[in-house]
Amino acid sequence: MIRFGTSGWRGIVSDEFTFSNVRRVAHAAAGSVKESPEVGHNSDEYRQFLAGTAPSRVPTVVVGYDTRFLSEEFAREVASVFANDGVRTLFSAADLPTPAAAWAVLAHKAVGGVMITASHNPGNYNGFKWMPYWAARRRRRSPTIWNDASSSWATTP
Repeated sequence: MIRFGTSGWRGIVSDEFTFSNVRRVAHAAAGSVKESPEVGHNSDEYRQFLAGTAPSRVPTVVVGYDTRFLSEEFAREVASVFANDGVRTLFSAADLPTPAAAWAVLAHKAVGGVMITASHNPGNYNGFKWMPYWAARRRRRSPTIWNDASSSWATTP
């Protein structure tokens, strides 16, 4: 079972945190990014966040990962799902801390980002942390549902 908590979902690797479940969550996130009228690529709030810059035709999402077991592989799976679902993906060239991924969301004006990390949870856990375009766990309102750093992100087609 996939249970969501603060900023996302965490679980024991190979138990509930599996490649199959990661793909399921990534498909759901891609759908939200593309279609949510409240927090998606075409939402009024995202357009305000862009400060007058028109969004690209294809939404952009950042994907990063930490040093945990299989984090990079899980992140590549997320990026693959996003790309297959029509979401442009900026993929981290190396492991990084969560705040760096949040910075990349802001710096690239992405509609959001995924960080594969289990944060403070035990080593046998991993997680899927969603960072919306405001790059924080919380907003002022609840939704329904570095100078060199740019060079460390690769774009998937």
